[in-house]
Amino acid sequence: MRGAVLPIPDVKAKLLAAHRAGIKSVVLPERNRGDLADVPSVVLESLEIHFIRRVEEALPLCLESSGQQGRSQPSTPAPAFPPA
Repeated sequence: MRGAVLPIPDVKAKLLAAHRAGIKSVVLPERNRGDLADVPSVVLESLEIHFIRRVEEALPLCLESSGQQGRSQPSTPAPAFPPA
């Protein structure tokens, strides 16, 4: 994948949802930087926000191996199929 990253709609709602879900790191288009003015400061302080201009910039961020990125992992894996 290559090319410029286009802005996305409703950044505030997406960041609020990420905050509620316990996500710690998000990747947003650079062209959405101005939309952060609408987001509550408590949400912004809890998130590590990475702005990108080109798709190529996203892959290293998404594959970062710090162990604490994104949601916390459950202690036991979920079953592949729900119990019958």
